[in-house]
Amino acid sequence: MYPAAKSSCTYLIATTVICFSLLGAAHAMAAESTKDFAHDTSVGNSFEIQSSQLALEKTQSKDIKLFAQHMIDDHGKAQDDLKSAVSASNADVVMPDGSLDGKHQKMLGKLNDEKGKDFDKLYVHDQVVAHDDTVAMFMNYAQDGDNAALKDFANATLPTLKEHQQDIHKIRSNM
Repeated sequence: MYPAAKSSCTYLIATTVICFSLLGAAHAMAAESTKDFAHDTSVGNSFEIQSSQLALEKTQSKDIKLFAQHMIDDHGKAQDDLKSAVSASNADVVMPDGSLDGKHQKMLGKLNDEKGKDFDKLYVHDQVVAHDDTVAMFMNYAQDGDNAALKDFANATLPTLKEHQQDIHKIRSNM
């Protein structure tokens, strides 16, 4: 094979591998189904509210108390907005009851066991992870979701979630 042809074949193979890799990554980032999005959002809202109620009881930090109160207020509103969006969606989705799944029950249990600075560190860590994951999930659903009412809900809720994300990252960096 001529050197130029060999180089072109290598380039073609490499380009094909990269394209298939990107397609796989894009598929992995695809939006959840409407049912999964509603369920995960409801569980997330419930965890934010319950863990933040604990924070109000356990922390001495003014910043964490202020953040926790925002979580209770904003995620309570988000849960009400989710109920409205599910009702308007005409999708075959039953509004989740807001109970925590096993993963979030464990997280809440661990938070409940901590005190003082250890509580603050774990609460802030959980909030950073939750908001990073939630912002990504909402961005994906807002762009690629399969239900207009829930896409509108995701788009309307995203600015508040991004604000929470920035706030909790700032709290973490000041600890």
